[in-house]
Amino acid sequence: MKTRITNLSLVRLLTAVVGLTLAGQVTAQTFTILHSFLGGTDGAEPNAGLTLSSNILYGTTYWAASSTSSIGFVRGTVFSIHTDGEGFTNLHTFPALGNDNTSSEGTGPVVGLTLSGNTLYGTAGTGGTSGSGTVFYLKTDGSGFAVLHNFTALSYPVETNSDGSAPESELVLSGDTLYGRQ
Repeated sequence: MKTRITNLSLVRLLTAVVGLTLAGQVTAQTFTILHSFLGGTDGAEPNAGLTLSSNILYGTTYWAASSTSSIGFVRGTVFSIHTDGEGFTNLHTFPALGNDNTSSEGTGPVVGLTLSGNTLYGTAGTGGTSGSGTVFYLKTDGSGFAVLHNFTALSYPVETNSDGSAPESELVLSGDTLYGRQ
């Protein structure tokens, strides 16, 4: 019985020594800032994850400055940047909300994009024709922006509608059907 306890203690000691040895061999990570968002036309508040294709990252920002907007801000961008930090490009800038909280394209994208071929799919949580958000797509070169769906207006005071509102999830593409949740 004493031999078993001694062997068990030895196994625990060896496990601890090996664990500490391996921990000592872990190298430090080096982080590199690829782009600092300044809140100008490049955007601000990149809240969403990034989508990677080859060596290009695609993402969204919630805000961007604009000299053409009466309030000075538009409501978000879609951008691309190479993984080495070069080639930052605004692919699309969403318009500011009108006084009635609507915009033709939607505003305020806060989630990542879904990539299929050379097409990016995403959601805008506000704006659209009723102020309840949109589903959109555009090409990876920034061309061909279009709204696929405008969520219908909410009925007050219960705040319901037939198709949801304020989408805040990444889309999943299966075949030719996009799936998401609000």
